[in-house]
Amino acid sequence: MAVKVRDYVFLQASLFVYAICALCEKFTSRLPVMSTEFILGYIFVVALLGVYALIWQQILKRIDLNIAFSNKAVTVIWGFILGCLVLGEIISLKMVIGAILVITGIILLMVNDK
Repeated sequence: MAVKVRDYVFLQASLFVYAICALCEKFTSRLPVMSTEFILGYIFVVALLGVYALIWQQILKRIDLNIAFSNKAVTVIWGFILGCLVLGEIISLKMVIGAILVITGIILLMVNDK
């Protein structure tokens, strides 16, 4: 099954939502345990994961599982970017090399699938 650009963008958008969940979890974990903000934060995270799950099911209707699942590694790269932009974290050379390896692996898999 050939992956259409629209479907691939949809896949990346869903993985971005998944990476945002991790960012929200990090913010929520800094709150006092069992405070109202803490509980509301985790309710938001669970709701966001529910949205991601619904989107993921729609993706699997359009994209082969091996392609879709191999792209889940991109959430690490989205995490780097979000961490840098939102939390001010520094992206190291090792992280960049790892991201290049992940992207190369995904490209090789997609080219081989054709």
